[in-house]
Amino acid sequence: MSGRVLLVAAVSLALINLPGPLAAEDVTAAAYVESLYADRENHGGDPRYTPRLDRLWAECQALEEQTGDACVDYDMFVQGNDFKLTDLTFETNAAEGNTATVTARFKNFGQPATVVFDLLHDDKGWMIEEMTSGCATLTTQLTDLPEKC
Repeated sequence: MSGRVLLVAAVSLALINLPGPLAAEDVTAAAYVESLYADRENHGGDPRYTPRLDRLWAECQALEEQTGDACVDYDMFVQGNDFKLTDLTFETNAAEGNTATVTARFKNFGQPATVVFDLLHDDKGWMIEEMTSGCATLTTQLTDLPEKC
């Protein structure tokens, strides 16, 4: 084999094993949502939000600092402040291009709960564009808009 062929083969093998954005593309939308709940004492993992939601979080947290009132007074990932999750399932309801909708179903202290995630995908992987927990959306919680249920 020529040196050039060996170099191409070595670079190809190195790229296959790279972590980060290349690997992130291989994660399904449902697997991303599942990772937010997986084996953690602090459910919710480290979610990525779209720039729109990042801005809303920043505005809500700035208001919280001014008023002392909680930005969001319960955890939308588990529909409560405390949690003991069982029977978790994650289902991709729709996926097209760089968007997907995933439903997380589980029991929290034996009570059935459902959280729906609207996701966008970019070169870093999946991020949350919206989440609906019970009848509240993250947008309504962050902006104090009235809920539609």
